[in-house]
Amino acid sequence: MGLSHPSGMGSPGRGENGTPRDAPRDAPRDTSNDTPGAPPRKVSIALTLRQTWHIARPFWYSSERGRALMLLAAAVGLNLGIVALAVKINSINSGLFDALQNYDASGFIKNLMWFGGIAAIYIGFAMYRYYLQQLLAIRWRRWLSHYYLDRYLTRRAYYHMQLGGRTADNPDQRLADDAHQFVGYFLSLTLGTIDSVVTLFSFLVVLWQLSGALTLDLSGIGVATSLVIPGYLVYVAVIYAGFGTWATIALGRPLVALNFHQQRLEADLRFGLIRLREAAEQIALLRGEAQENHGLRQRIAHILEVAWLMARRRKLLILLTSGYGQVASIFPLVVVAPRFFERTIGLGAMMQTVGAFNQVQSALSYMVDVYPNFADFQAVTLRLIGFEQTINAQAALPTQAALPAQADMPAQASFPTQAEMPRRKLHHYYDNRIGVETDQLQIFTPQGAAILPPINLALALGDSLLITGRSGLGKSSLLRCLAGIWPYAAGRITTPDSEQMVFLPQKPYLPIGSLRAVLCYPHPPEAFPSGHIEEIMHACGLAAWCDQLEVERNWASILSLGECQRIGLARVLLSKPQLALLDEATASLDFDSEATLYRALRLYVPGITVLSVGHHASLPEFHQRTLNLEDLRSRPSPANISLNPSL
Repeated sequence: MGLSHPSGMGSPGRGENGTPRDAPRDAPRDTSNDTPGAPPRKVSIALTLRQTWHIARPFWYSSERGRALMLLAAAVGLNLGIVALAVKINSINSGLFDALQNYDASGFIKNLMWFGGIAAIYIGFAMYRYYLQQLLAIRWRRWLSHYYLDRYLTRRAYYHMQLGGRTADNPDQRLADDAHQFVGYFLSLTLGTIDSVVTLFSFLVVLWQLSGALTLDLSGIGVATSLVIPGYLVYVAVIYAGFGTWATIALGRPLVALNFHQQRLEADLRFGLIRLREAAEQIALLRGEAQENHGLRQRIAHILEVAWLMARRRKLLILLTSGYGQVASIFPLVVVAPRFFERTIGLGAMMQTVGAFNQVQSALSYMVDVYPNFADFQAVTLRLIGFEQTINAQAALPTQAALPAQADMPAQASFPTQAEMPRRKLHHYYDNRIGVETDQLQIFTPQGAAILPPINLALALGDSLLITGRSGLGKSSLLRCLAGIWPYAAGRITTPDSEQMVFLPQKPYLPIGSLRAVLCYPHPPEAFPSGHIEEIMHACGLAAWCDQLEVERNWASILSLGECQRIGLARVLLSKPQLALLDEATASLDFDSEATLYRALRLYVPGITVLSVGHHASLPEFHQRTLNLEDLRSRPSPANISLNPSL
């Protein structure tokens, strides 16, 4: 009789926020290759431990360190208490079985009462160990989630990750699932390992004392003396557990790569389903159901292919672990039984020895029991390391652009080559006294090809410039560079600061929430008075929606694209910035509505500088000058564009 000695580790839990002091800049090498379709290479346990510490270290050096260490120390202390109680229970088992063998009813009842009292304490310790572990997991998960969110959103890493080059797949999954699982697996495996080590050394002493000595007669092989092995059951347990651990790792190693692939493919399927929902109208109009069905079925087929490989591998692993466990339940009895039949030990001592052997063997076989979870943990760690490396790679982008070779441009262009101009960086300055100025600004693709020749812009506050040209010339890239989100450029930019600058794309982003929150975004809903918001709505042709200001909906799926563009211009009128960058921001509006909005822009924000990209024939009327980018590409020297006649 006895209580099982649970590891007490729950499912992956959640953690907490605190500001990290010094987050490490360089992560250990990501062996996953972290590109779609590339399996992780063979990962050693030593590398996994280094990567694990790299991810865990910021939390344990953050402002949460004090409370986290107290919770961890309390959980470890309860672990030690549970092991001590397990040793005591093992001793009580000896008395119980001795009382049964001797027909001693009073001795049996006495030991049973002892067992009941210790069992109650044991249960309380186990319950609070789990509770404290979950408290620690909740604090850590919250901290880790906030830590990665901050890094993901800082310096627009979330945007730069999509522009090109090596990127982490499905960053949403890594933020939502992998961070959560990492915390749970880390605490489960760490506390489980501590539990196993303490259990091992506690019961090794008991087993050594109980097992006695094994005498081997060597006369049959011509040796006159006998071989005496003290504490022989300890050696038997080590050999048995060592074989099981080696076999489990050998069979289960491929699960790391398979788990990595499965998580990525599952996330790809979720992303495809989300895309289907977001583009429901376009798909319905194009009658694209069959193609969408085919694409989603392919993703499901890939998931099932990996699931089949995992099932086959887990089948072999279960065959090993189940057989190992069944043999382990009877193996100590077989080993100890000869001493019992020789009447050198009683029933109680035999059962105590069997219990101690099981505890030692179980502690030594910890890897056998948790290897599937360890394989999952390795895959999660690889994904988080890849995510960190991708974020780190984006951090240097704004200062990494260099002038490419002349061969990157069309033959008729004669831009400065890398040999003719020194390697330069992009410098973005802020000055609220001017509209826009650039000096030798050259823009590239993420792959390094030059898009435009060097441009010198000089726009004062209140100036307006229309940029035209066929698609693919770099109109949108130029505006994005001026807005500070396109890092592939060289030269100097001077604009008003980011609080005084607004960028409007062709399809504005509308968050889920009230219409008031949509109109005020990115400012809080209470940033502007209701009367002023309604006045702006009337000016932008949105009067029909004034009674819906407090209604919360997914407005992006309700409003037409033209109405979304009206909301974009309404945001400009509300926030009154010094610089507006309009990237075909009125392309879905008729000419009269477009004219109304541009006049409202000048009426409500009279000193605003406007750079527009568009193709409507009516747009030049609302701008002081028109710049066709096709004309720039044939110029051998930097283009100077100024609305000041003296320049």
